[in-house]
Amino acid sequence: MDSTVQVQGLSIAVSCENVALDDDIVESCVSDVAPLLGALLHAEELWAKLDPATQRDRHAAYLAMNMKCEAARALALQRAELLCSIVNGDENIGDHGFPEFDERYK
Repeated sequence: MDSTVQVQGLSIAVSCENVALDDDIVESCVSDVAPLLGALLHAEELWAKLDPATQRDRHAAYLAMNMKCEAARALALQRAELLCSIVNGDENIGDHGFPEFDERYK
């Protein structure tokens, strides 16, 4: 799925190509990830407000936690893509730690 993001001031617009879903479903999904986006943006805002000396003192900690956040986002994306593959029938849930839900074993 292709998506584009446009930022204008405090407004963010996300366009998703080839998505034919009810608006309520899209709104629910966006609402689920909005707190994550808000927290990440707030952290960047706080970082930008620090004076250079404080940034130097906290730089290693900032980089370490930012790396953990990037890894978590990458994992969430991989799992969402796996969900698509499972729903599409290209992957099987039993091969990913849930044999009790695998149709092959019923």
